[in-house]
Amino acid sequence: MSAEPLGMPPPFGLADGPPEPPHNVEAEQAIIGAVLVNNGALDRLPDPLRPDEFYLPAHGRIWSAALALIERGSIANPVTLRLAFEADQALADVGGSAYLARLAGAAV
Repeated sequence: MSAEPLGMPPPFGLADGPPEPPHNVEAEQAIIGAVLVNNGALDRLPDPLRPDEFYLPAHGRIWSAALALIERGSIANPVTLRLAFEADQALADVGGSAYLARLAGAAV
């Protein structure tokens, strides 16, 4: 038997499963965009972000690819990332190379 009185909704988050984690897609876009415009912006982050910390999986994949390029001493920007994602359906689903350019435009 349920501890809630009849007709009362269950406690927050239990009716539809666990609550959605906090997220801010615009902030993700701004951070990724800042790094794509200026790879040196990565050094200004207090703690490096991990790809799994992004709410949108496509952002995590873009971040991971950008970090890999930067760690190899290459430039990470919409052009170099486009080459890395040409056959990536996840990036195509969010807008492809146009989305990479939009991320760069979202830099703060």
